[in-house]
Formats: sequence, C-alpha cells, structure tokens
Amino acid sequence: MPRWLLLVVMFGTLAQAPAVAAAAGMPTNWRFALPAGRAASGEQVFVRMECYSCHTVAGKQFGKPGAKPGGIGPNLTSEYAKLPREYLAESIVNFDRFAAHGQLKRSYLADDGTSRMGDYNDLLSVRELVDLVEFIMSIR
Repeated sequence: MPRWLLLVVMFGTLAQAPAVAAAAGMPTNWRFALPAGRAASGEQVFVRMECYSCHTVAGKQFGKPGAKPGGIGPNLTSEYAKLPREYLAESIVNFDRFAAHGQLKRSYLADDGTSRMGDYNDLLSVRELVDLVEFIMSIR
C-alpha cells in the first residue's frame, strides 16, 4: 500500500475513534479533502498512463489517429466527471471497492467480479493523482 494511502487510512481510523482524535487535538468535523490540482498536468498523466485505452473523453482524441479507444471503463464526459474529488481519487486508487459494492457496470468487471482497471498505486505520485482528478473534473 502506498505511504500516502496508508496515511489516509490511518487518519480515517482516527476520525472513527473520537477519544483518540480528541487527545490528538483533531477537529471533530475533520475529513480528508483532496486539494485542487492542475488540469493540464492531469491530462498529461491521462495520456502517459494511457487511460484513454479504456475511458472515453468526448471532444478529445488520444492515442493514434483514427483509433477508437474507450468503452471498457466509464465515459469520463458523463456524470462521472461531476463527482467529488475524493470519490474520484478513491475510484482510481481503490477501484475494487467500487466493484465489490456493485457500483460498476458489469462490462467494467473481469470474470472474477473485480474491476478491469489496473493497479496504478505504485505508478502515480500524489501530485499526479491530484492533477489527474482535476483533469477528470475539468471534462464536465
């Protein structure tokens, strides 16, 4: 598990333990919030990671000219791009959680019921994740 995700899990656990959180001086209304990123940098991450091979973005052509990518994962031009930053980030770093809760279309799942999305946790820095989420949000 990447260190940054371990911190999110650790702090999330603290938020569920009020006595520990209070002793640490943590505000009672604290929640993890992903900062705003840079959409242009996120688009570069999208291209470098070849996200377009599974995800469609209307009005954008990625990859080789004439290629018809997408269709495996959600169309990022739809309602998906209107979701909160934190939800989008988790859908990238903890994608099987969404599959386990039936939140993905059957076509997005492998035969064993897990998401067909690859594991990018060791390939993305926190900055790249933040920027990628910002790019997805800018597609609206």
